[in-house]
Amino acid sequence: MSDFPDPFAPRSTPIEPTGDVPFAPQGGRPLPPPPPPPPPFPGALSVPPGYIPYADSRPLFVYSGWWRRAGAFVLDGAVGAALYMPGFLYLQFGPQQDAACFSPDGIVRCTEPTDATAAVGLILIVAGIIGFLLLYCMMAARGGSPGQRAVGIRIVDARTGEGVGPWRIFGRRAASYLSSLPCYLGFLWPLWDQRKQTWHDMIAKTVVVKVR
Repeated sequence: MSDFPDPFAPRSTPIEPTGDVPFAPQGGRPLPPPPPPPPPFPGALSVPPGYIPYADSRPLFVYSGWWRRAGAFVLDGAVGAALYMPGFLYLQFGPQQDAACFSPDGIVRCTEPTDATAAVGLILIVAGIIGFLLLYCMMAARGGSPGQRAVGIRIVDARTGEGVGPWRIFGRRAASYLSSLPCYLGFLWPLWDQRKQTWHDMIAKTVVVKVR
């Protein structure tokens, strides 16, 4: 019989753990690594097991395409129109009065809204616009506006991937008018931008990502 131990013989005592590798309580076999943390929001890619990101690394986003964003814009516009359209309809079909109007043929008789009709119509329009902005900003800050929820996108912080507050959403919405000044070039910018950002996204430091 050889004086050397058989290296293939089963061990009577478990192997002691070494380093930072976790071991099972019996058998001495290393446990699998823990699962990666969940993504910061629906739509971000998960980090593979064992990957240690750099301190300044950014989360991986699935950016929304231009057509999906355009669909959300149209749907939100329809919601806004439903809120302030009553004011325009009241101006058109509310009480009218006779007036003198200028035309290429000279001065002709026509009708126009009375002072009361104009005041009520203006109040309805302003209330509808304010109501739409409140609805849009509050819903967008809590997961997406009506149009964004319908197409499966969301506005998030460009650096952290977390949601943004209603005031920041409002500032982004106000900055969207800058995107429309040069022939709506700022709205078309996501077609060739690497992060698919509009100009108002860049101003507000946000990105639009897919959530499904």
